[in-house]
Amino acid sequence: MTGIDQARELLSNALRQYSEADDEAKMELAVLALHKGLEEAMRAYLESQGFDSAVHRQASFPDLVDLIRDYTDLFGGDLKLPSLLVSLNTTRVKIAHPGEDKPTPSEISQDARRFAELICRFWPRLFGETAPVSLMTQLSKSWEEMPVISEPLAKPRPIEPEALRFSPSRVRQFLQCLWKDEAEPRFQRKLFLKRMIGIVILFVSSKWCKTSAIYTVRWPEPIKYVGVVLFLLSVGSFLWGIVIVWKVLRQLRLKGLLIVLGVSYVLLISVSVLTSDSSLPFHQEAWLVTQRLIVSTSRKARDVGRALVRAPEEFRFAYTGHRHPILLPGMDSSYLTPIPANEPARVSLTLSPVPAVYETRVASSPSPVGTPSTFAQTQEQPTILPLHPPDCPHLQARLTAPQANQLIVGRIQVEGTANIENFDYYKFECRREDGDIEDEWHWIESFNTPVEEGVLGIWDVSPLPAGIYTFRLTVVNREGNYPFPPCDVKVRIIHR
Repeated sequence: MTGIDQARELLSNALRQYSEADDEAKMELAVLALHKGLEEAMRAYLESQGFDSAVHRQASFPDLVDLIRDYTDLFGGDLKLPSLLVSLNTTRVKIAHPGEDKPTPSEISQDARRFAELICRFWPRLFGETAPVSLMTQLSKSWEEMPVISEPLAKPRPIEPEALRFSPSRVRQFLQCLWKDEAEPRFQRKLFLKRMIGIVILFVSSKWCKTSAIYTVRWPEPIKYVGVVLFLLSVGSFLWGIVIVWKVLRQLRLKGLLIVLGVSYVLLISVSVLTSDSSLPFHQEAWLVTQRLIVSTSRKARDVGRALVRAPEEFRFAYTGHRHPILLPGMDSSYLTPIPANEPARVSLTLSPVPAVYETRVASSPSPVGTPSTFAQTQEQPTILPLHPPDCPHLQARLTAPQANQLIVGRIQVEGTANIENFDYYKFECRREDGDIEDEWHWIESFNTPVEEGVLGIWDVSPLPAGIYTFRLTVVNREGNYPFPPCDVKVRIIHR
């Protein structure tokens, strides 16, 4: 008798035993018999598919289920069957080795019926024929007249939630699910390519909609509402792209993701080394390329994270024209000033008279003859210092107002240009120059929107003591550096 014939005989006897079970003890024996017959039938099925018996004979029941799922079509692509069979195997183990977590009679009855239904479902594929009519009739009759097995009159014990139960099989099942793909077929290339193209399109569309929204929302109504719609489309496209990325990761799983990353890394290293003119050995050149790749990837990830965090604030600032001041550690809160409405940049065509700075020059006068004096009498003679534009030669980071030697009272409008390549933000700082102790630079405000020949912001000097100050404009790129030196202008603050 072949292995298939023996398995057929075992399953037939187990099904008859199940149909005749009328109490708890017989139902437990029926579950053990059904499990034994199904396990032997699955091993015989693998042998009929050309598998070596030495491979599957040493495999446990969960591993046997994985072999059937990965290399045969017995389950018909149903992703729920492997986990169901593993769960039924757990019930069999609890019956064979009873303990505190022994299943109740109703659970045993339900699992026995699931075993019988799965066997009837697998029968045509396991043996290449339909199940015997007499056997199926007997099973149908037994299911209709199945006696209700009463629960024992014992004190009910609290059942631990399923999610909190810990067992090595559950951990192994989770790791296998994380490592392998449970789809049928295992990897669908066309679906993967469609999802990757969709991810690129959605993220590019999200970035374009966000940029257009920030530009459009600055205009008056009703154009402002178009910017709101574009920003909502940007958020929706980004979230949709995240969902597709999650689907791709679930399709690749950890194994496929490592393969894709490994192949991409090898290709990048090969292209970089082959196109390089360096005379370094291969391993040193590969190590340098790897370092550059890690640095560039980390910077790109940092820039993307900053852009995501900053996007809502940029949109709110563009919509309302106001940003909450940021207080840095160690900074005086009196330097935090609101910024003006962020309107589109425009060039000022009118010139207004600007007060000049008067420098006090001290001259000595001789004492009258015959009058004792221990010091020279002084006379103040004011001298006008000429106004001139700030000495900022770089057109992408320069100030046009205030001018050098200008007298400032209250609030002053700061004008100029802050628009460099790879722009991130620009900031205002000031420092007092005529104090007894050398002052440090004090941060005033930062802005995240580039400006071309327009209004950069408002500087409110009312909280500052009167004196001579140096006002500074610094434009920073996304790498955290300023490619052009800061633009400084020296002014005098007075209070009337």
